[in-house]
Amino acid sequence: MITTVLALILATLFHSTISGTEQTRDRIIYNGKEFELLRNFPMENYFEKYPDKRPQGIISSNLWRGYVATFEVKNNQLYLKNIEIQTRDSVVESKMNWESIFNELFPNQEQVKVDWVTEWLVLPHGKRTKQRYGSYEHYILLEMNNGSLVTEKHFYHRQHRRFLRQR
Repeated sequence: MITTVLALILATLFHSTISGTEQTRDRIIYNGKEFELLRNFPMENYFEKYPDKRPQGIISSNLWRGYVATFEVKNNQLYLKNIEIQTRDSVVESKMNWESIFNELFPNQEQVKVDWVTEWLVLPHGKRTKQRYGSYEHYILLEMNNGSLVTEKHFYHRQHRRFLRQR
């Protein structure tokens, strides 16, 4: 009896962590088109190295990082174009606004080369599938090495996960 109750409690806790709130995603411009990044947060390594630069935006269940970053791949290099935080509206407290803090973090720069990223960036596109949140019909995977684009791969639904597991 106690084992059954304990198993039910653990299953409930485990399920709630798996089905948590979907995060607001960072964005990336690739070949002139904007995508959301899936499962990638390229600025986190930077903020671990420079914790005093971490944005102090409003933390919420759908934005645990407190910010949203926008990247762009230009000339096979990854650049940071913008970082925004959510702020409360000064007139209507329940209203949230997005505010760019890029110039505060990187004064006198229009973009910053993101040379600390060495990973596969996952760019979902097409219709969402009904199987689970965060699943799409198509994916572009960009292999980055120190912020330089190494290769690009295209996958249909689920194929990208198999590919990434094999790496």
